[in-house]
Amino acid sequence: MSSQKSIKSTLDIDSDPTLSPPLHHFTHLLTSISHSELSLSALRTHLLSETLLLKTYFSATKTQLANLQPATLSKDRSVRTAAVEARRFKWAEMEEMHRYEQEVERAWENLRRREDIEELLRVRLAECAELLVHRESLGRALLAEAGSAGVF
Repeated sequence: MSSQKSIKSTLDIDSDPTLSPPLHHFTHLLTSISHSELSLSALRTHLLSETLLLKTYFSATKTQLANLQPATLSKDRSVRTAAVEARRFKWAEMEEMHRYEQEVERAWENLRRREDIEELLRVRLAECAELLVHRESLGRALLAEAGSAGVF
């Protein structure tokens, strides 16, 4: 986001109400990129939270499965049956959570790709900013020359 601030300060956008249409459009692009970066930041925070929760879940579930293991060897049939059923339920639950973990991993990959694209856009915007500033200064110089020559 700092690149947009530096581009805006280079263009002195906020203090110049006479922006040309290309510069005006460019400011909207900067705003769009800024909003996109905020969205990506929120998504990153959410994915970090989900990843931490999954890690905690898998650790706790593995502990629960290990704690149920001795009961599956019990001589008491009802204890053994209850332990086997509880382990079966935990394994099924864990399989479902592994599928969710894969979805989270896909979301991380999509986030990384979007961040790469956003970086490319920031580079292109910086290049556009330089060209637009140069174009704007040439246009204003041309208008000033034409005005002093009495053309306008």
